[in-house]
Amino acid sequence: MTPVERAALPPVRWRLIWSNPANGRDALYIASHAGAIEGTDDARSRALLARLIDEATQSSHVYSHQWRTGDVILWDNRATMHRGRPWPGTQARLMVRTTISARDIDGTRPGPTELATRIAQSRGDGG
Repeated sequence: MTPVERAALPPVRWRLIWSNPANGRDALYIASHAGAIEGTDDARSRALLARLIDEATQSSHVYSHQWRTGDVILWDNRATMHRGRPWPGTQARLMVRTTISARDIDGTRPGPTELATRIAQSRGDGG
């Protein structure tokens, strides 16, 4: 990343394991955006993230779509690692992104501890 890109996209804290309250399934929040694991030194963080990503991207866990005219793909961003594939610049394609708003049941609202920490930090009380 360039310094300008890094300034525009500062690091944020996020849970490593996210439990979907709608279906009770756990998902790892990992991919190239994950840079460290809080409470773990950098070398161990990088090693663990690399192992988790390596396991998650084994061919037995990967779906690779063979595109045909009229195909549409949907996925849950909260629980799916996804990457675009190279596309020949000479071929036309249509991409449309639709984002569906989340509700409290989707687990997007911070829990009481997270909320108390945010409030304390906004007041300058630490947290």
